[in-house]
Amino acid sequence: MARDRQAYTADGEPITIHDHLWVMVDVTMHPGVEPKRPILGASVLWRCTKRNCKGLREQKYNFKRPRSNQNVNHFSAQTRAIIEA
Repeated sequence: MARDRQAYTADGEPITIHDHLWVMVDVTMHPGVEPKRPILGASVLWRCTKRNCKGLREQKYNFKRPRSNQNVNHFSAQTRAIIEA
């Protein structure tokens, strides 16, 4: 794991730079108004688990319908065979 690094702001204030360890805190679903698309996407709030770090970030995810020519999951047939056995 990388060690924390010391850096300074333009005003000369010391700050600690580290690689964040993100963990999911909250998920908000965004509903749609059309029956064709009942859920448009989600917003996920992440926070850093490092000690004394107040790092937060929000990431938005959009849900899309798969393309008609998209390959199916090739593990699904094997999974069905295991379940039925």
